[in-house]
Amino acid sequence: MLDEQMIAEGIKLAIAIHPLLTGHRAEVVDFALAQSLAALLVGYHPDVRQRMLANHVLLTGQLVPTVDAQMYKDHSRPADWPPATVLGPRRSDLKD
Repeated sequence: MLDEQMIAEGIKLAIAIHPLLTGHRAEVVDFALAQSLAALLVGYHPDVRQRMLANHVLLTGQLVPTVDAQMYKDHSRPADWPPATVLGPRRSDLKD
């Protein structure tokens, strides 16, 4: 579980990175994020990489509803877009 300091630092970093990703095609952003994550993973022992990747996917999917609610708090979402729900695997999908 993440503590409050790690969450605050992560949000600060995400805000700093966001302008670099804005305005690019989705495929370009996907590749940039995947490249960054791969570079992070290879810096850790091979025994922990699979778990780190699974935790990253899990956390990303869990954050989608929160970020969606924040994004559309002050302005209308597109008419055909329902509020976001959790995406991806669930914690129970991860092996211990």
